[in-house]
Amino acid sequence: MASKGKKRRDARRLRKQRQEESAAVGGGLVEDAAEEQESTPERIEEAPRKQERKKRKKSAGRRFRINGWFIAAPVAIGGVIVIAVLVLTSGSSGVTAPEVEATPDARVAGLTPTQIVAVEAGGVVDNAYFEPSQIMGPAGEVFEIVVNNVGSVSHNLTIAGLDDEYGTPDDWSTERAIGEGGQGSVVVKLDEPGTYRFRCALHPLTQIGTLVLQ
Repeated sequence: MASKGKKRRDARRLRKQRQEESAAVGGGLVEDAAEEQESTPERIEEAPRKQERKKRKKSAGRRFRINGWFIAAPVAIGGVIVIAVLVLTSGSSGVTAPEVEATPDARVAGLTPTQIVAVEAGGVVDNAYFEPSQIMGPAGEVFEIVVNNVGSVSHNLTIAGLDDEYGTPDDWSTERAIGEGGQGSVVVKLDEPGTYRFRCALHPLTQIGTLVLQ
């Protein structure tokens, strides 16, 4: 700061001296030259500061610059997942269960059915049906009910056991939910003659029937 003040005082002294020497001619040019000399030290000192500020701005910009790939990649992956879900769930107008194989019923494992009965399952939620809705079978023997899905949504067939209740251990059910155009079966052995209810667990209010054992 002291050096800067000294330079200014020297510049003013020089300017005054030149003004006095050149009062007759060229006074204005000498004054302009003196002013230029006065401002030159300030410009010389200010230039490095401006350059330093520019360097700091550029450095800050580089530190906070984010690669666009880090933003685009999660968005792209999320879009692929959404599309896959839509493809897998499209075309179903009712409840659809996955095609998952189950363990064969231990009550009839290894036994050969003496009779096979075919049933069609069709329709959707509001008009799902079995055809025929009444099945005849032998009491005390092993028999098989083959279910053909002729509808556009999944179906199954579950028989209420001796307790006439669904969701209990004595139920009999197809080994899997049967998808559109698929086929499944349930192997049954009930010793007591009588009438047993059955239904589709996916459409329990509309898709019902009876099994008559003699």
